Amino acid sequence: MKKFLSLLLAIMTACTTFAAVSAADEKIPATFIYVATNGSDAANGSADAPFATLKKAVEAARAIEGTVVINMYGGTYQMTETVNLTKEDSNLVIRSMPGEQATVTGGTVLPYSAFKKADAAFTDTLTNAAAKDKIVSANIKDLGVTDLGSIKINGFISDKTQNYGYAPTLTYNEKALTIARYPNDDYLYTDSILRDGSDKNMFFDTLVQVEFKVTDKRYKKWANKDTWITAYFVHDWADCTAPAEFNEESDTVIGYTNTNYYAKPDRRFYFFNVPEEIDIPGEWYLDRDTGVLYLYPVDGMKADDTLIYNSYSNDFVDINGAENISFENIKFSGTCAKAIYAENSDNIVINNCEFTGIGDKVVSFISCMNSGVENSYIHDIGSWGVYMYQCGDKQKLVPSNCFVKNTEIATFSQYRKTYCPAIQVLDDVGTTIANCKLHDAPHFAIRFEENDSVIEYNDIYDVCQDTADTGAIYTGRRWETWGTEVRYNYFHDLEMISTTTGMEMQAVYLDDMSSQTNVH
Repeated sequence: MKKFLSLLLAIMTACTTFAAVSAADEKIPATFIYVATNGSDAANGSADAPFATLKKAVEAARAIEGTVVINMYGGTYQMTETVNLTKEDSNLVIRSMPGEQATVTGGTVLPYSAFKKADAAFTDTLTNAAAKDKIVSANIKDLGVTDLGSIKINGFISDKTQNYGYAPTLTYNEKALTIARYPNDDYLYTDSILRDGSDKNMFFDTLVQVEFKVTDKRYKKWANKDTWITAYFVHDWADCTAPAEFNEESDTVIGYTNTNYYAKPDRRFYFFNVPEEIDIPGEWYLDRDTGVLYLYPVDGMKADDTLIYNSYSNDFVDINGAENISFENIKFSGTCAKAIYAENSDNIVINNCEFTGIGDKVVSFISCMNSGVENSYIHDIGSWGVYMYQCGDKQKLVPSNCFVKNTEIATFSQYRKTYCPAIQVLDDVGTTIANCKLHDAPHFAIRFEENDSVIEYNDIYDVCQDTADTGAIYTGRRWETWGTEVRYNYFHDLEMISTTTGMEMQAVYLDDMSSQTNVH
């Protein structure tokens, strides 16, 4: 049970009024706590003396009986740690002050005016001489970035011992800029394979090295300080992002792949984090030894513009064992981790929120009931949009009533390329995905392995842009996932890639062992 606050908060409680505080706009009695960017955590949390942080407001709410509404005044709130919500935080609404917009962020603002023409010692190393006069640079340590972060291993792989995760991002107008890569928009292809990785047989347990030749020898011009590679070494639906090495003696490239998918000739890959290859607008490179960030400016950038560097590596909000918590009209921007993670909870609702610049799963529901995302906008993210797992009871077929409704998810799967769709639902029962707009991604839009669920009236387009043997909606490998209705969805602007594997693409893909899915 929550305990009453001291006399000061009791007086504030006495001023409680009836207000619309739920997603359903139901009028219920509630206590209000206020947060402002110019507030103080030493204040009392009233409208005239707001707190400065969401964490402090949550702590204050725990001492109040009944529903508590945390009103966040408009402005940007810099996060430094995860806000953890548990059973004692139940019956809580966290929202922007009506008519205002609160933004929760982990990113650091970089004024473009701080960037100056890059020194010749750097520009003289560029392979494209035409770019030399375009590059600008700034030391982002001097601009307030305390953690430079690091590029992470990722993709359709498993790696229990190394640096797995999501890389920092540099964004401009909420669009992630490109870490300098070669080639810019296309791929190179593996030639002869010296090691295909089959010397190891651990089945997804770790990475294995592969070694191959490449006909394009441009990499010989690079210093190869910290070069990375993204590759589809065998299948068009299995990407791998990992460090690249170079064997000068054998004139070969060394990469990494999954332990049960062995490298083949004539497969796609590209190099990135190559400073010598900054040669088109929007490319950048960070020297992590010095803190200097080099940038080929986006066309039209002005002195008063800003960029955002995001290396923040904590979730914004973690929820465990709570019920009746909602987030309304809040913008979450800039973390390499998750935005909202909910587990073993009931009635957790995200309504009318915006999420951008999130690396890992944006919103996760693990073993939750009656929870979901509605009327929201998720865009320009590194991997999954909404992720649901074991919501409901598969043994007894008890529905979870979880949902994603009236939500747009755009430009997802930007760092991990495969198996991280806009919406993923695994081992669930009775979920609904309806009236969503899902678009612009390299792999599929929805993956489901669930029972007795409905996927309907969704507008799906411009997905599967960089993969094959895939579908805009995908399921497979599970005999027991019966009873899902896929109905009345609109699929359009899906274009098959040119591939050397001979694989194709579908709108709805019922893969191996899928059973009793009805497609209308």
